[in-house]
Amino acid sequence: MMRKVFITYNPGSVMAEQTAYRMQTLAHLYGFEVLLPYRPHGSNQIGNETKRRIEEAQFVLAFDLGRSRNIFKQELKYAQSLQKPVILLKDKQRSFLSRHPSYFQEFYIDYYNTDETLHKIARFIDEQFKEKEKEEKKDQAFATALVGIGLGLLAYWFLSAKQK
Repeated sequence: MMRKVFITYNPGSVMAEQTAYRMQTLAHLYGFEVLLPYRPHGSNQIGNETKRRIEEAQFVLAFDLGRSRNIFKQELKYAQSLQKPVILLKDKQRSFLSRHPSYFQEFYIDYYNTDETLHKIARFIDEQFKEKEKEEKKDQAFATALVGIGLGLLAYWFLSAKQK
């Protein structure tokens, strides 16, 4: 069952961090668990608790907003080493990971047109979990909806900030 999602973000990105916390609250209402990174006292090394959370998750959602910090990169590389499906949402056309296996996909966020990005993400999730039973297909649909909520929250935050 696809009931645990690890969500990570660049330290210092208030928009990404607050979105991750909101998604954690919303997911809990529907029986999903959002696992967040454990980064005590601004640590710049991935700890065992964060590794355990990544290991428990069925997939990883990452918000690459702002400057990519070392600990964020370590978390993604660790998820890659476990061959976890990774959805990397980026607000800039840049990449810091050298190879992109089939279970790792980067998506550029166009805050003015999130529909296209969400459709691409839905196809990616479907590819990753296409051999699932009916109940897991329902979980897959919710996972796509959860990512869509996160994408919508980011777009709302971005567009609201542009108006100020």
